[in-house]
This record gives sequence, C-alpha cells and structure tokens, in this order.
Amino acid sequence: SNGDYWTPLAKEGVVLIPKADNSTNMFLPPSYWQTQMPDLTGCYRTSVSILKSYGVKNPAPLNLAIYMVKEKGNELVNLLSSRQGLDVLNNYMDNGKPIIVGVHRKYGYTGNADKTTDHFVIIAGRGSESGKEFFNFYDVGTSRFSMGTSPMNRFYLTKEGVLRGVSQYNKKIYTVSQIRPYGN
Repeated sequence: SNGDYWTPLAKEGVVLIPKADNSTNMFLPPSYWQTQMPDLTGCYRTSVSILKSYGVKNPAPLNLAIYMVKEKGNELVNLLSSRQGLDVLNNYMDNGKPIIVGVHRKYGYTGNADKTTDHFVIIAGRGSESGKEFFNFYDVGTSRFSMGTSPMNRFYLTKEGVLRGVSQYNKKIYTVSQIRPYGN
C-alpha cells in the first residue's frame, strides 16, 4: 500500500492514516482483536478464536508447529528449523494471511511442550520503516485494545536470525519461539 497502516483508535470500521516514510500492510483488521482476560492461560485459545472468527478453519495445530528457538540454560539457541519458519511466515505475509506464533518472554516456564514458549500472539501484518522490515503483532495478553493492537507491536529480524520485539502493553521483550501454520 502507499504507507497506510491500521490505527487502533477505530473500534468500529477501519481508519487508515497515511505515513510517508512508513509502509505497513495489515491483513487482520484490529476489530477482530480479543483479550484473553480474565483467563491468564488463555492466550492460545484466544488467538485461535480470533483467527476462526476471521474465517480460518484450523488456525494453529501443534503437530504443524515450526520451532524457532530453544531455551538452553539462561540463553536462547536459534534452531535450524528457524529458516523454514521464516520462509513459512513470509509466505503467509505474501499471501495476506495472519498467523499465530509462540513467543518466549521469560526463562524457566515449562507449561508448553517445547519448554520455551510462554505466550501466543498473532502476526497480523508486515511493514518496513527506514528500510528495516518488521512484522506487526496483536497481543491478547492485555485487556486494553489500544495496547493489544498497537502499530508499535513489532517483531524485527535480528542479525542472529531471530524475530524479536517489544509488546507495548507490558514493555517485555518477546522472541518468536514457534510459527504455527494452518491445518487442513
């Protein structure tokens, strides 16, 4: 597009605000966003619910998960499968399809099978600013619409080859740990 991005100010309908030096292509309108609250462990279920309401039949089955990083002691190790994950992510973006991803926020969480992922968000679009590409995400972990759909919720590809960004509602660093393609 010509530098348009979705603004979180419009609860109904969509308002486009032009930005000359910035282009963002959002595929999932913010009106689809939901909060997981008060369900503190409902991020995956809520993300699936959002994509189902958008028309995706089987949004993010575990058996198709592509693992990007693994927690090892007090560091994250980039996995070989992360290259495939980035290819899948870019293919989804090229085709205008939002996708659920797992993220790592803190060490020592063992509530998911990979022992690395501790939250799920939806990559809702892709853009670039000053020549640097980013992926916009919606965070269901807040009850605040403006924070959950903030255009500043962005993942950037680091020089180490990991996708990392900051969620605007809690200012925590999120590292993408799983890409979750659609099932049949």
